[in-house]
Amino acid sequence: MNELIVRLLSIELNDFKNVDYGKIEMPNSNTEDGFKGNSEILGIYGQNGSGKTAVIDALGFLKILMMGLPLPSDTASFIGNLSDKSTCAFKFFLQDNSKQIIVNYLFTISRDTDVGIEIEQEKISYSLIENGKWSRETDLINYSPRNEDVLFTPKYRFKSIISADKENKVSLNVAKVVAKKEGKSFIFSDEARGILEDGAGIDNAAFILHSLRYYAITDLFVIKNSHSGIIKLDFAIPFSVKHEKSGNFSIEDLVVSLCEPTIFDSDTFGIFKSIVEEMNLVLKSLVPGLTIFIKEHGPQVTRAGENGVRFELLSVRGDVRIPLKYESEGIKKMLSILNILIAMYNNPSICMAVDELDAGIFEYLLGELLGVIEESGKGQLIFTSHNLRPLEMIRKSSLVFTTTNPQNRYIRLTNVKSNNNLRDLYLRSINIGDQKEQVYAPTKEYDIRRAFRKAGRDLNG
Repeated sequence: MNELIVRLLSIELNDFKNVDYGKIEMPNSNTEDGFKGNSEILGIYGQNGSGKTAVIDALGFLKILMMGLPLPSDTASFIGNLSDKSTCAFKFFLQDNSKQIIVNYLFTISRDTDVGIEIEQEKISYSLIENGKWSRETDLINYSPRNEDVLFTPKYRFKSIISADKENKVSLNVAKVVAKKEGKSFIFSDEARGILEDGAGIDNAAFILHSLRYYAITDLFVIKNSHSGIIKLDFAIPFSVKHEKSGNFSIEDLVVSLCEPTIFDSDTFGIFKSIVEEMNLVLKSLVPGLTIFIKEHGPQVTRAGENGVRFELLSVRGDVRIPLKYESEGIKKMLSILNILIAMYNNPSICMAVDELDAGIFEYLLGELLGVIEESGKGQLIFTSHNLRPLEMIRKSSLVFTTTNPQNRYIRLTNVKSNNNLRDLYLRSINIGDQKEQVYAPTKEYDIRRAFRKAGRDLNG
């Protein structure tokens, strides 16, 4: 799988949170093969509560489902208030040494009185290059637990898998029950995945299913506000990292305490130490003179009874060393995601989605960082932001704006000329509304002042 490249092409949301309908296409999605060999940045801008975070949340659900894990217990709250179900659809470009495939994955979640949430439908379809042209889109697996006749269509695939081994039907029915009970994907579940891959034989099914799951486990990173929330509380930093362990790549958050020394088992400490060394190479370019130092306090047994190392992190500038706890929130935020930024910069398959990337980071540095990634990086970066500096630094095709229309939540600005400053154009669109959709629900200073005065009178009796 070393030659595998997976790229996200588009995201489509229906009745998800406050998005009745919205579709976002990545900047290169309309190219012939969906991949030019360079990085793609997608910045999502808009006022509070307008659907920016919904994109990050949907990608979080995508990752969970393709990993075969249960959805969170509060998933039902992500379904739009005026609907009983929500559908999210994603398009991918897959490539290895011998093939190029466009894959669509769709899932529908609905409220269920017994288990809270039900995955009402999962569908994977695809098209591939044949004789230099893209073939007609074909259903690979269209699954619904409510289908009484067959577990999924196309029927010929289901019957082929059942006829190959009579036990497969029993196993797939068990997978259906488990998936419903645990609120997880049927297609990517441990119970069904092997049967669907081994029994496919044709249509590139094994390649598609394996590639998507591999991508979710190793290359798709979704960093939500809860990640930054831990940093804001100032007691720990969750370092999002990708590393190789026992011959396999793994992604996880390594949480390091800011209030007392941390204990990692010996293997994890060795991995973390090498990651910090790698991060320092970039950190001192982002913040001149700054590096991170690991102060070891010696061996100590972990709570699990393994041999470990007790350590703390220090911030180093010249001869001055201080506990990392006393660095700014922006520095801590940058450190927490720096390893993944490095990986995304160098790997075309890595997609990194970050909610409020700008939180605490100096706006000039943020703009410079995004400019470098767009110019010479390889992976995909999706972010939400309130900071307008990136509007002056990255291409207009890399920017999407939310609207006040829940039935058409995401747009790209129109009538943009090559010499336009996109930041000024966006602010003008807010003030005079010259786009097809309104991008800001206007507020009035008079109404705000009046509301503050009234609230003050009510408060004081």
